[in-house]
Amino acid sequence: MNYANNTIFNILAILGALAWMPFIIQLIREKIKKPKLKIFSENQIEIGYTSLGPILNIDLAFLAQNKSALVDKITLELIHKSQERQNFVWIWFEESLLQMELPKTPIKYKKNQKAIALNVQLDTLIEKKIGFQSALFKSESEKIIKNLYEDRLNLGNSGKNIEEIKSYSNYNNAMDYAGNSFPWKIGVYKANFTVHISETNISFSHSFNFEISNLDVKVLHKNIDIIKASFENAFIKQNEELTPEWEWVHINKLSQPEEV
Repeated sequence: MNYANNTIFNILAILGALAWMPFIIQLIREKIKKPKLKIFSENQIEIGYTSLGPILNIDLAFLAQNKSALVDKITLELIHKSQERQNFVWIWFEESLLQMELPKTPIKYKKNQKAIALNVQLDTLIEKKIGFQSALFKSESEKIIKNLYEDRLNLGNSGKNIEEIKSYSNYNNAMDYAGNSFPWKIGVYKANFTVHISETNISFSHSFNFEISNLDVKVLHKNIDIIKASFENAFIKQNEELTPEWEWVHINKLSQPEEV
């Protein structure tokens, strides 16, 4: 009798375990699934050169398939037709929250965030304006700015005329760097975006070409003087009412890309 009871109990236990098997298998499948990310880009690119250095802004859209994806890094490499390369880092992103329609002018409400991470939900298309900054300029300019702040602080503590900072090597290095670091050239560029998924070795790529004209370069070159003026205002004049008015150019992607 005990043997029979044990047999029945064992059979019931096995049947109970088997009932859970589809659920367990589904959990395993979900766990080992890898996200697939599709990337789409707006036709127009915004190019700049400010006190933050070379800048490229563009609207990107992301669609996650298989499972949600947490994007924690986006890199951009620009390759000029001369084979000169520039590396850019993801600095910020912006999303439009809503638009209020008024009789004459629509008002857009936007949210700007630092680039930390971007959550792309499964089968949900999200669109963001993504801002990229030159990695080299960011690194070098941070050192220059730090040295200038130290010089400015020391001059202030010594009671000397702040104008004397103009004779300092760090100040002149900053002025030279603003002019010598202008990167934009006439010709075709290839833009290679690499989007990294958090806690994985998975990344996805997106590429397109665009062309900068002679007029574009001339417009952006005007910002060199604005950068120098902003340095002078930040470390000498310190007039908070003066805000730089940067020149930007807006360029369309090439529909029939040239080889770069």
